[in-house]
Amino acid sequence: MSEEWKSVVGYEGLYEVSNLGKVRALYRIAEHNARWGMTKMTFPARELKICIAINGYCYVKLRKDNKSHHNLIHRLVMRAFVGISDLEVNHKDGIKTNNNLENLEYCTSQENQIHCCRILKKKIGEANGHAKLKQADIEKIRNDKRFLREIAADYGVTLQAIHHVKSGKNWGHDKI
Repeated sequence: MSEEWKSVVGYEGLYEVSNLGKVRALYRIAEHNARWGMTKMTFPARELKICIAINGYCYVKLRKDNKSHHNLIHRLVMRAFVGISDLEVNHKDGIKTNNNLENLEYCTSQENQIHCCRILKKKIGEANGHAKLKQADIEKIRNDKRFLREIAADYGVTLQAIHHVKSGKNWGHDKI
């Protein structure tokens, strides 16, 4: 696959992104506020350093109008080559640092979770070693009509954990 470059959406004329997940700043002449006043400076074209966040996703820092923003590479690639969407971006192979256009796709949140569990074999429910609740407890919690704090005290978890179970935010994989 040959490398193709397109303007970063929202940063046209300043930055470009490639279908292989690289980002570069374009050559430009701009005014800069130096100690002795405003001066014109040239900024050469260069490839930007890609950073990796704590969650494993790659990002770059882009500047516009004297403001700096962190931008996730996989979102930049999809916006430039496919278009803007409210959907989530999924890495087909599950590798968060592989921002090649062929490895990315738009999908719903539910499709992304299904991909994570079924394709990438992420452990959910009791199989997750950090789970404090068991599958048998979940139905009992959902049918329990007492106050959330009473249920939480019985199971040794937080009130928020019980709320998430009852609302389907946590332990919702059994409904997929």
